[in-house]
Amino acid sequence: MKTSTTIPDVLLVQPPYPGPYNFWKSECLGMGYLAAALEKRGYVVHVLDAFLMEMDVEAVLQHIRNAPPRLLLGFSMLTYELYRTGESILRRLRAEGFNTHVTVGSWFPTFWHRTMIEEGFTADSIVIGEGERSICALADYLKTGSWSTDGSFLKREKIGNTLVLHQNATLSDIDSLPPPRRDYLPEAIRRYYLATAYTARGCGHSHCTFCSVPLFYKGGPKHRLRSPKNVIDEVETISRMGADFLFFVDEDFIGESPEGPKRTLKIFEGIAERGISMRFTFNCRIRSVEKELFKPLADLGLAAVYIGMESNINRMLKLFAKGASSDDIYRSVGILHDLGVKIVPGWIMFERDTSLDEVEEQIKFLLGINTYHVNFLKPLYVMKDTPMEKMYGDELYRTFFDRKYYFKDPDVDLLVRILSNDYLPEVMPHTNGIYHIWHKLLAYGTGDHQRRYDFINSRMRELSLSFASELIGRIRSRSLNGLARTLSDHAQEWWKINCEIDDLAKCITQQPQE
Repeated sequence: MKTSTTIPDVLLVQPPYPGPYNFWKSECLGMGYLAAALEKRGYVVHVLDAFLMEMDVEAVLQHIRNAPPRLLLGFSMLTYELYRTGESILRRLRAEGFNTHVTVGSWFPTFWHRTMIEEGFTADSIVIGEGERSICALADYLKTGSWSTDGSFLKREKIGNTLVLHQNATLSDIDSLPPPRRDYLPEAIRRYYLATAYTARGCGHSHCTFCSVPLFYKGGPKHRLRSPKNVIDEVETISRMGADFLFFVDEDFIGESPEGPKRTLKIFEGIAERGISMRFTFNCRIRSVEKELFKPLADLGLAAVYIGMESNINRMLKLFAKGASSDDIYRSVGILHDLGVKIVPGWIMFERDTSLDEVEEQIKFLLGINTYHVNFLKPLYVMKDTPMEKMYGDELYRTFFDRKYYFKDPDVDLLVRILSNDYLPEVMPHTNGIYHIWHKLLAYGTGDHQRRYDFINSRMRELSLSFASELIGRIRSRSLNGLARTLSDHAQEWWKINCEIDDLAKCITQQPQE
């Protein structure tokens, strides 16, 4: 992590998360790319990742006071929670007389900027979509007082007192971007055994009705790929910094045939040819899993895949426009299991029209396959401006910045509300410790450590799905008698899992694996 006592031209901040965070973390590559682009333009840039470093609001405020930027303070706000803490930081700064230009960007402001402005958010500007060129143009404007003539890619809109910057088109040649600054990679490795990299932007499929990726990257090709050499050069740099496991966090790493699979193989082969010893995981689609491609990938270090299954119910797969069927899912699962590649499935257990029978069918499927996951019991989150939002229409209601809905089957509605309001808040905090060792074991788990990891993973799956199954039985019989006792018993079992996780984490950090 870079530290400096100099006063920067630009300070980029990822705000802290309020309260416990139930997931793994990594360095903020978005800020890394922005910092590199600004630095290439001649600006002195500092980066503060308060989210990864688990700082509180007071610590962030003190950091900004100690080295306030000359030109620009930028906040990266991926989620509503980060918006709220960023908002509280900015409100405090304004009250203290801070008058430097403040801009915000990332996923949440891209979709909710109008509502943020209506709410009275006091940022001077908001950057929509990917931001490298936009933030450089903004910095140049703040430095010179005029917009550069080569800024024809940029649309400037004034909403109230806030300047909103839109790209007219995305950057086609993403090889032209400088590699991201890696200020926090050592911390991400130390805390989560994890390095990350983007090799593409967008998705080759771009049809999933619940997904906002095509909307975030609108204005150009739906899937822009970096060249194999460009990626391999970055992987070599990451390896030299001490990483031995890399997550390619592209929304769709492989992309469409035939170019996508060819590029994927060239990347893995090129990394091996340079003598880099590393294990990998990436995001991919069900239809991308072919033995002819994944066999050499597994031989070259592919340890696991995050794969967008979402459901095994054909009705739901069609609703989500996944471009795959349940038969495709069974086929891909079989290929990955045969190759020894671990599976981390994306899963949406419930959507508005889900029936109890469909939930039971999904539970049966999930209990029958060996996958790595913590919580399968999640309903569809309706994201702003997506096709799913339009499909649900007037059946959505808004609470703050969320889109929520009732389930058409009142029994499913009761099931989800008990799971979401009573069961999961009680038991999920016991899983927090797993995320610090999740990728270490996903990539390198062997011997006793792997057996214990598999036990923890299977126990979490069995407990959560068995509770849902028992709850369905109680709802069908119109009797919740005894449910409180069952929930208490489950909480005790999850506490035991927490102890297993803590003990395994100590073993991993204190002694070498077998």
